[in-house]
Amino acid sequence: MSFVFYPRLEQSCPNVSHCPHLGGAALGRLVSVANENDLYLRQLYGTIDAERKRNTELFAENQRLKSELEQVKLELKLER
Repeated sequence: MSFVFYPRLEQSCPNVSHCPHLGGAALGRLVSVANENDLYLRQLYGTIDAERKRNTELFAENQRLKSELEQVKLELKLER
């Protein structure tokens, strides 16, 4: 939701620095906050994707080690 321009308001308010339609906030500040929020969400989604990938790799390794353990147990039984 990154804004490269100021969004048009329905009321076309001339008070851009303290618009009453936006609760008295400056339109530029709202655009800045929206851009910061967009950057934060991108970083958050990137972190979540990295953790999902890591969890998938750990799960695969865990499954491999479980099957290896079962194989070793079976070989040990046969040896005895």
